[in-house]
Amino acid sequence: RIPLGWYAIDDGERGAVFTPDESVRVIARQVDLQLEGTKTIGEYAQIKRGLLIQRYPQVEATEQHLPGGVLMNVYRHVPARPNDDGPREIYEVITADPKDANRAQLTTLGVPDGQGAKYLPLLGLIMRDRRLLW
Repeated sequence: RIPLGWYAIDDGERGAVFTPDESVRVIARQVDLQLEGTKTIGEYAQIKRGLLIQRYPQVEATEQHLPGGVLMNVYRHVPARPNDDGPREIYEVITADPKDANRAQLTTLGVPDGQGAKYLPLLGLIMRDRRLLW
């Protein structure tokens, strides 16, 4: 289920849901930790934060530990991409595959900077209702 007026795509590697103006995006994909050069979701999260800060020093990046061993990277003041109207906030929820240590699932919420509080409840609903088929 997606909110009324939003649209979804699936390109075989990831699923994505967008607002009509594409200012808010939710993207879900599988992660091969071994291919990414990491052994755990903690290492993966740390490397992602470090690389983004290295590329864009103005980005504020934090890690939050959620129930069930799930991690969330939070990025603020991420520079706009070509189709964005301004800086972004990005929330990455990383869940380890309980049966395969080399796999994880990544759900990303991207919103205009300063609007995270408005859309975090939506991410909470998505995470609560998601069904991972490992």
